Amino acid sequence: MSEEDHEMTWIEWYCRLKGNEFFVEVDEEYAQDDFNLTGLSQVVPYYDDALNVILDEDDQDQLGDDESALLETATQMLYGLIHARFLQTSRGIQALYEKYSSGVYGTCWNDQCEREKRYVIPVGSDVVGQAHVNVYCPSCGETYIPRSQKLQQIDGAYFGSSAAHILTLQYANNMPIGVTVPFLPLLYGFRLFPGIRDMILERSKQKSNKVANK
Repeated sequence: MSEEDHEMTWIEWYCRLKGNEFFVEVDEEYAQDDFNLTGLSQVVPYYDDALNVILDEDDQDQLGDDESALLETATQMLYGLIHARFLQTSRGIQALYEKYSSGVYGTCWNDQCEREKRYVIPVGSDVVGQAHVNVYCPSCGETYIPRSQKLQQIDGAYFGSSAAHILTLQYANNMPIGVTVPFLPLLYGFRLFPGIRDMILERSKQKSNKVANK
């Protein structure tokens, strides 16, 4: 951190880094509660040190360059997993909605949705390393790959598979749910057989998973 940011918490600093726009700021009180972190110490290396970094209680001066690099990676992973759990809380959903309604996550790739500026919400998976984060459009009900390559590198487990849909249900009166008519592929004016759309979506999903596993 720069000297100008010495009063900024690690969480604030991390969420404001370029490429981390998708993350909301987890309440420190949430990250300080051991109950909320149950099981993470078995998943994240350097768990205690990483948590100390997140809570601004670290002392990295004693670490070598190699250890510092490993700790940085572990800290990012730990924050991501805490972040996914935080998004299951009412405060986390509210923070997610504030970013969604401000257009932070961008607009849908669907042509009609994009023209009408339908915003999207991050959606991920529940297993670390399974897939990168995608974006979900409540207007057309589809998921898409984020436009930014940096955002495409974020692990989907840092958002989980449920938060976007909890948000959609909780703020249903404020969102254009199911407004856009899905694109209907035609061949010489005839509708393609129903399975072709599922096949295209499956191929797209496989391609995105290959990108995430590289």
